[in-house]
Amino acid sequence: MNINLSHFSAAVVFALFASVAATAIAPTMPARLDEFQGALFERAREFRDSRSVRVDTFDELAGAVATGFAYAFICEEPGCEKAIQERTGATPRCIPRDGPDESGPCVVCGGSSGYGRRLVFGRAY
Repeated sequence: MNINLSHFSAAVVFALFASVAATAIAPTMPARLDEFQGALFERAREFRDSRSVRVDTFDELAGAVATGFAYAFICEEPGCEKAIQERTGATPRCIPRDGPDESGPCVVCGGSSGYGRRLVFGRAY
């Protein structure tokens, strides 16, 4: 596995690869791995959040999924989901269970949203 360490702070890299006596490796490794996993998780969260947009129109959705994710209302008509996929390459990724309960017009047809919250749309990579 190759890891590009340039994405991590010097403190994290030092904490992972600092010289450690052989007898101290086993006791310190869980904490080092937890710190590394925490840094990876925070980096991924920041990346996701910086590329996620709440949208209310189809054009906004198309722009958002070109570089990230769109939180959008959609009705339960299969044709609307299909139209989004055909025109943008995006598909629904999930219905966030911790998202706020809200409703609004479908970004495709203007009908009532069918899920009680915005869905996350994104393109496969």
